[in-house]
Amino acid sequence: METVLIVGGGAFGLSTALALSKRYTDSKITVVDRHEPPVLDGTSVDTTRVIRADYHDEAYSELALTAQKLIQDDPELSRYYYRSGMIYAHAGPGRHGSEVWKKEYDAAKEFQNKRVGSGEVQPNGYLKYLGSHPDIFRRVNGIENEPAAGEKQWNEGYLNEDVAFVNAEECMRIYYQKCKSQENISFVFGNPVHRLLVADGIAYGVQLANGSNLNAGLVVVAAGAWTNTLLNISDQITATGHEVAWIKVPPHLEERYRDMPITTNFTTGFNIFPPLNGEIKCLRRSPGYTNTRQVVDSFGEHSEVSAPPDLPSSIPADAEKGLRDNLAELFPQLADVTFDRTKLCWFTNTPTSDFLIDRHPEIRNLALVTGGSAHGWKFLCILGDKVVDMLEGKLEPKLQKRWKWKGPEDTHNMEGAPRALGAKQELKYCQPVAIVGAGVFGLSTALHLARAGYKDVTIFDYQAYDKNGYECSQGCNAASADENKILRASYGGRKIYQDLAFAAMKHWEDWNEQIKTAKELPSNVRNEDKIWVQAGFLRLSDNGMDEDEHMTQQNFPEEIKSTQYHISDAQRQSDAAKRGIPRTKLDPFGRFDRKLATDGIFDGTGGYVLASKACSWALHLCKQAGVKLRLGASHKFTSYTICPTTGAVTGLTTADGTHHRASLLVVAGGGYTPSLVPSASPILETTAGSILTVRLPRERQDLWQKYSPDAFPVWSWKMSSYDPSVGMGTASTSVGGLYGFPRTPDGIIKFGFRGAKWTNFAFRVPKTATGHGAAVDEKQPEQTAAETDPETSAQEANRLISYPDHSHTSKIPQRALSVIQSFVATNMPDLRSLPVDSLRLCWYTDSVDNDFVIDHVPRVPGLVVASGGSGHGFKFLPVLGAKVLDVVERRDTEYTRAWRWREDAGGERGNRNGLEEGPKGWRTLDKQTLVGLDAWLGDEVKPGKA
Repeated sequence: METVLIVGGGAFGLSTALALSKRYTDSKITVVDRHEPPVLDGTSVDTTRVIRADYHDEAYSELALTAQKLIQDDPELSRYYYRSGMIYAHAGPGRHGSEVWKKEYDAAKEFQNKRVGSGEVQPNGYLKYLGSHPDIFRRVNGIENEPAAGEKQWNEGYLNEDVAFVNAEECMRIYYQKCKSQENISFVFGNPVHRLLVADGIAYGVQLANGSNLNAGLVVVAAGAWTNTLLNISDQITATGHEVAWIKVPPHLEERYRDMPITTNFTTGFNIFPPLNGEIKCLRRSPGYTNTRQVVDSFGEHSEVSAPPDLPSSIPADAEKGLRDNLAELFPQLADVTFDRTKLCWFTNTPTSDFLIDRHPEIRNLALVTGGSAHGWKFLCILGDKVVDMLEGKLEPKLQKRWKWKGPEDTHNMEGAPRALGAKQELKYCQPVAIVGAGVFGLSTALHLARAGYKDVTIFDYQAYDKNGYECSQGCNAASADENKILRASYGGRKIYQDLAFAAMKHWEDWNEQIKTAKELPSNVRNEDKIWVQAGFLRLSDNGMDEDEHMTQQNFPEEIKSTQYHISDAQRQSDAAKRGIPRTKLDPFGRFDRKLATDGIFDGTGGYVLASKACSWALHLCKQAGVKLRLGASHKFTSYTICPTTGAVTGLTTADGTHHRASLLVVAGGGYTPSLVPSASPILETTAGSILTVRLPRERQDLWQKYSPDAFPVWSWKMSSYDPSVGMGTASTSVGGLYGFPRTPDGIIKFGFRGAKWTNFAFRVPKTATGHGAAVDEKQPEQTAAETDPETSAQEANRLISYPDHSHTSKIPQRALSVIQSFVATNMPDLRSLPVDSLRLCWYTDSVDNDFVIDHVPRVPGLVVASGGSGHGFKFLPVLGAKVLDVVERRDTEYTRAWRWREDAGGERGNRNGLEEGPKGWRTLDKQTLVGLDAWLGDEVKPGKA
């Protein structure tokens, strides 16, 4: 053992290094770890760890007692050794954990008698039986305190006064210094191991993350919960996260619990320590959490293994409930105290709870020192010597039997302390997920996350959509809140959207059927409502079909090309008539009869959805799926918090001052997204479309019939040919960029103008390193910058970005009104004399290239943006969330690639949406003349051609 590489600087790694260095003084030992010990996210580092010897396995008892004495006799370590005693309890005979508890108690009595007999301890021993819940309660709370009545889970126990705990972090720091003092031990930090180097079945070193190699004659893997990322031995060990929480206690409670013993429950898995440095630590041996990751091991093999997440995890909601339920029974004064901090501690468990200390059975010169199984730390002072014994072939048979590589024939099982009942859970499904925005992007994301198994999903929005039904008349002003939205699959060459639209149509049909028979419905949805209406979509122009339309026709599936009708083709007109399609669907404005230039495609697959009702239904489905709703003014998002050491999101704060924990924050804030995440503003811009609605009088049944979805299509007019240069600086404008709908069941006819996408540069990026929306989590020990690097943030500060402006009630730019007036005067004159029901600006979020932006935000772990609907996102409401889920779970698909973060706004896909114009562009609201309802019935502006 001339040269040895030890991968891992935790308890197993440092203990092995120190023992090797003393026994082989001429050897050269190198310890490699991601960080300098004590490694803060390593399993070995903790405020408190139990030091006990009362195993019901004699081999562990003897070894643990020896290790315990070594800690007590070490002048440096003993400073952090606290003899508190420990209560072992359970819920009673026949309950979960009671059999193991009895084995522990019987073994503890036998071990005590052996020590009494040898004269090591006094005849009265150190074990005290606690035969009832009141006995246990008074021992930890004081004899003057009485427990509450009711069903209990702490009903029988015993106290072992010879148990202690240590400050594990300080002890690891001391052990690291012991290793540093050895001349033949060196360390490599900050350059983690990428893979093991193995050739011809022989390990000869490791490759580091920077590509450099370290060679050695012996490689010892002591990587704990990270072991399976280097070498998949998941049949031997697995990484499991267990919940830990700390409570800062005021002086009176610190005094009350100062002399309490460590207390654990074999039925519930709960464990709590006496106060140390003003805080109490509690944990739970739950079934645990796995974190399945796709890894490529040292041999290039792809596999899925459980390993710690890249960033520390706070505990899931069900874990916190489990801790608080135990506190409520035995420590009621602590039950409702806010946890100061929480984490999942990642242990390396073996199926038998025995360690894995052995040479690899197939790879020479490779040793495995792992599998602590939540009880290995106490052996710190002796473990390394046993590892060296193993390497020399001198390990005692009773330990060799327990710690060897296990095969199917090996039956030994240490049978550690039982965990709470239940099954392991996948961490990603249990972590708190917060979604900002209850529009299409937020609703669909929440619904698909919940249906995929995510258990703690919450939507936040400042609008009380569960009460106002997304109705514009109730003050809802998000883009998703609308009378109707176009549903079409015509996307030219952008086939991924075509395919997604057809997939969505099937779900819209399903939703129609579900609504028919639903026993519970949102207040604004009725069983007879059809939220998806296949009225057809007529795309019109006065100058033939453009290139996008030709590509749409080429890309449509062959089996449905018959649904596409070229309206100027006499044969296709005849085909439509034979299929019962009214002529008014192909020529609703009578332009052929009036000899007006007209051409286009009637798309029989298209139509519209009733937007507000659809959102209400989706919100209803979210609630049914278990999504939590935080809706209304008090739940308005104000900022998100970050961990200063990792830059990762830790939660968000709402307008009422409440902080909500979140391991994943999805910002789906529509037009507010660029201001909430300013680093997205070069690729996202908030723009407004112009909406005008007319309400048909009930007495005009002729109009009700003419504009009904049975007779009238969804339509668009020259969507690609609005020319803002025509009439610039005057009241006139060209006519294009316009679309409209049949009447709704309430008689509303809606017109939309997106030929000019209005902007409002009214938000200034604040002069902070973290950027708007980000705040440092004050509970963390340090503070650093967050969303962007300080240099980048300094450059971004003071930059103006577009922001929704809802102050102009019932007004739109005169240019937009002129376009609609001109078109209606020419093509729908029977509506021209009807009063306008509403005017409004609808604030969308455009992307630089009309592709959505759905991706993890660079340099801010845990932050995802889902935005950039660009006026065409609503139709994907039923299916979009499935693609967001792919982004969240980092799957590589054609959609995640298309929607990835674009660092360069003018990059490979160009800049077709005018984001380069900025505040100087002609589209800004401050350059427009805004007009109200009365302008509709006034003299119309001289129109361009319509």
